[in-house]
Amino acid sequence: MIRHVYALVIPLILLSGCSEVPGDAAYRSGHKDIAAKYYEDQFNLGSVKAGDRLAQMYSRGDGVPQDYAKAFLIYSELAARGEPLAFHNLGVCYQNGLGTKKDLLKAEQSYRKAADSGVLWAIFNLGTMYSDHLTQKDDDIEGLTLLLRAQRLAKGDSGAEVGIREDRFGTNGGHVAKMRKRMTPQQIALAEEAAKR
Repeated sequence: MIRHVYALVIPLILLSGCSEVPGDAAYRSGHKDIAAKYYEDQFNLGSVKAGDRLAQMYSRGDGVPQDYAKAFLIYSELAARGEPLAFHNLGVCYQNGLGTKKDLLKAEQSYRKAADSGVLWAIFNLGTMYSDHLTQKDDDIEGLTLLLRAQRLAKGDSGAEVGIREDRFGTNGGHVAKMRKRMTPQQIALAEEAAKR
C-alpha cells in the first residue's frame, strides 16, 4: 500500500506548480534529489536551462554533494553551445579556481563573451576585474564604462542589483568610486559617454 501511495505522490510532485523545466516542481517541493535526476536527464537531451539548474545545484551543494568540477564541466558544455550565461559562470570558476585551475585571463575572456551578449553579472564582474587591476591590460575607461553600464542595467529589486546601482560592492565606497578616484575628469567623461551608448 505504501509503495502505491509513493508511486502516486511522486508524479503529483513533479506535475504540481508551474514548471519551466521538468524537475522544477520537485525542486520547489523539497525533492532535490529527484529534481537533480530530472535536470540531468533533460540536460542530456539538450536542455540548456536544465543544465544550468543542475550546475547551480553542484556549485552550491544543494540537494547533491557540492562538486565544482562537475559544475565546471556542465558550464563548459553549455558554453560550447554558445550560451552567454554559461560563459559568465565559467568566468566565475576561472576567477576563483572553482572546479578548474585559477586563470584570470580565461576569466576575463569568459566574462567578455557573456558581457558582449548583455549578461549583467558578466558586465559587472568584468568591470570589477578592471577596477582591481586583474585584467590583461589596464584600461580604466573601459572598466568604468562597464561598471556604469551595469548600474544602468541593474533594474531589479534584489539586494545584489540594488548593490550594483548604489555602488556597494568593493572597498572604499565601491568599484565605481574607486575607479573615479584614480581617473582624470576627461577619462571619466569618456567612460560616462561610452556607457550611454
